[in-house]
Amino acid sequence: MNGVTYQSPTVPILLQILSGVPVKELFPAGSIYSLKRNESVELYIPAGIFGGPHPVHLHGHSFYVVRSAGNETYNYGNPVLRDVVSIGDSGDNVTIRFQANNPGPWFFHCHIDWHLSA
Repeated sequence: MNGVTYQSPTVPILLQILSGVPVKELFPAGSIYSLKRNESVELYIPAGIFGGPHPVHLHGHSFYVVRSAGNETYNYGNPVLRDVVSIGDSGDNVTIRFQANNPGPWFFHCHIDWHLSA
């Protein structure tokens, strides 16, 4: 994400937080994004990086799919509300939007189980 390759933390994020590690010092660096409470967050997710399609899932929030895979237009009027969405095939992209209104360390990941362990 944002040009940073995922690295598993040597200590789980929740344990780091419960141990008193300040948010800015959580590791691995580049894998954790601090959001302001109640801000509107929009993620543009291109497909085709590792083949496709991949379902992506956001813990702790539901999000609006304002641009679905295979569409060229955005739907800000009445977007569908989900917590998992397919990013489509090569050349597609998906845009999701959510309110950061549920504080906590939430995981955003591919929802194919073996990809989690890989």
